[in-house]
Amino acid sequence: MAADPLVGLVARALRTDVEAISVERLAATPLAEVDRIVWRGPSGEGRLLFRRFRREASVEAALLPLLARRGLPVETVLASGIPPRHAPEQRPWLLSVEPEGIELCRGQVEDARRAASALRAIHEGMRNELPLLRALGVPELTPATLRDEAIAATALLSGEDAERLRALVAATGAEQAGPLSLVHGAAACDRVLVQGERVIVLDWSRAHIGSPLEDVGALVGSLEGDVGRAALEGLGVAPERVPDAERLHRLAAVRWHAWEAREGIRPLRDAAAAMAAALP
Repeated sequence: MAADPLVGLVARALRTDVEAISVERLAATPLAEVDRIVWRGPSGEGRLLFRRFRREASVEAALLPLLARRGLPVETVLASGIPPRHAPEQRPWLLSVEPEGIELCRGQVEDARRAASALRAIHEGMRNELPLLRALGVPELTPATLRDEAIAATALLSGEDAERLRALVAATGAEQAGPLSLVHGAAACDRVLVQGERVIVLDWSRAHIGSPLEDVGALVGSLEGDVGRAALEGLGVAPERVPDAERLHRLAAVRWHAWEAREGIRPLRDAAAAMAAALP
């Protein structure tokens, strides 16, 4: 048995002998710590990501293994763990293969169409899995909930910014959002990798049950010209729905930054600035 518990974990996850590993801290935020693990053994070597999450923001640890098992376009998950509630000192964790590819922001028209189709496959594939998602602890943020939370968030803003948020809420029709499904929550082009024919959608930290139009607004809004139009085609959304999609995406961004302030993850001043930046 390996003396280093992390070596043992990697060996069991890969189902191969591991002779040595090196660990590099890539990021440390109030929500998660991310380490890169480079492993070496008789069968070869490779790079993994090991993430430990704050319990209140650990949706990825529960969700990504499910999406990977369903063959949906996410990174390859090797192992995960969600400690019981009576062990608060232990943190949910996830071990995955470090994804590689080209950011969609730098991609071509066909990349955008392929990436959008992959995101659409997630929406359609999980539409009938809402009870399972709820059982996994995926939060539910319907368009009506987003509007209610955005109204409450006006208390964090002042003057013109508060009025802009009220105008956004008034212009957002919750009844036009369509059926609920799994939503990425921040599906901009820098969170989508294209690797040949494969697409990988990264960073599911804001995932929730909601309207897929949110993701339409995030992805199409981060692309320009023919690339943006190709993404819209891949998502199967009529161009006239884009304004609704952009408004929902903006409300979701405001709600996220208000949550960060409420949980003490981001200083109120910084959160308010991020909320204002999300407004039209």
